[in-house]
This record gives sequence, structure tokens and C-alpha cells, in this order.
Amino acid sequence: MFDISPTIAAAVFLSAFALDFLYARYTYYIVSMQAEMAAMLAFVWHMLSAAVVVQYAENSIYILFMCAGGCLGTYLTVWLRRRSAAAQSAGPGAGVMQS
Repeated sequence: MFDISPTIAAAVFLSAFALDFLYARYTYYIVSMQAEMAAMLAFVWHMLSAAVVVQYAENSIYILFMCAGGCLGTYLTVWLRRRSAAAQSAGPGAGVMQS
């Protein structure tokens, strides 16, 4: 009835496990505002997802652009969020010098 290859089934299972594990860690680092770790996981996430780019673009050099964009986008998002949170916790006038 079903013609299932155990090798392919195991590969699909393990790849889904790995990607979801990375995504959960990525989300944790985003929420924790750890820009460096989130950016690194974004790079790894995009590297693992690169098969789609190669399949459609037929040129593997685009993987570097995809990984760099994901890494930079994540880093800037967390960095700006952390900066905004620090400014809010400091309150109004925190950067004003008293004479």
C-alpha cells in the first residue's frame, strides 16, 4: 500500500528535528536579546535551508547572500530591540547631563 523508504523517512525526520531544534533556539535567543547567538543561528538556519535556493536559482553562490542577509537581518533586529529596551528602562532624561 505505502512504499516508504526507511532511509528517506529517517532523513526527513532528522532534518525536521534539526531545523525545529535550531528554530526554537533561535527564538529563545531573539527573546533573550542575544544578537550574536541569534545571528549565528540565522546563518546556520539559512545554510540548512539553502537547498531551496539552489533548486530554484541553480547557482549555489546565492547561498552566501541568503545566509549573510539572514544573519545581518537577525542581528540588526535584536540589536535595535535591545537598544530600544535599554533606552526605555533608563527613563526620560537619562542621557541628559546635570550641571
